[in-house]
Amino acid sequence: MIRSFLLGLLLAMATSLAFAQSSADDFDPAAQSPNDTNAESANQNASESATDTSSESSSGKTPGPPADKRNIMLIEVKPDERTPHGKSAFIHGETDAIGDKFLVEGLDVMQPVYVGVYTKNPEDKIHVRLAKDDLDKVEQEGNTAGTGKAEFKFRTYESFKIGIDAEKDTEYQIMVWVGDEMPLEQPPVAVPASEYVEPENKTGAGGKSGGVSFSYLELGLIALVLLLVGIVAVFMFRKNK
Repeated sequence: MIRSFLLGLLLAMATSLAFAQSSADDFDPAAQSPNDTNAESANQNASESATDTSSESSSGKTPGPPADKRNIMLIEVKPDERTPHGKSAFIHGETDAIGDKFLVEGLDVMQPVYVGVYTKNPEDKIHVRLAKDDLDKVEQEGNTAGTGKAEFKFRTYESFKIGIDAEKDTEYQIMVWVGDEMPLEQPPVAVPASEYVEPENKTGAGGKSGGVSFSYLELGLIALVLLLVGIVAVFMFRKNK
């Protein structure tokens, strides 16, 4: 229960920070452009390799490749005072119908993960896909239409991928937050005597553990039989006198 509460609190904190830093009116000017991120990861698919990326940075627009192939860009999460209790990354760019692909690595299943995709205009629609390895096998998806944001909260191990695309050139900002590892609390091996509650089905007729157990009905029948035996014994004793 405590662990679930802390996880929910941290995710709520990440959501509020993401919205504050990545709202439609206040894109982070210090956010990375996809062209500033590390290029293709060593374990990417050959189908995802290409020669260039196409996203807008503060210095201008970089032409994209003519084919439906672009480098998958590595997002590196780092400590940031704006997002405590974990590491984060902000990516600012522009996508289109070809789309952009991102990879986040180095995850532990005990780390909560938050991904937010934001647009300046709430009506702009960017389709967002999340997948473990293959973006053709989508695990979660959503879009920014109507709200200007698409948000996801989950946990996974090792890595995951993000895919975004839009029908027209659309400016976006992505925030990825990876929380601190939250290990499971192991129950104590020994239970203090003051906290031990003896199971009902382990209590015998004498009220102690062990031995043969009887239900209340069985105990009542036994008592009735013993009473009848006692009455008969008394009656026979008096008759013999």
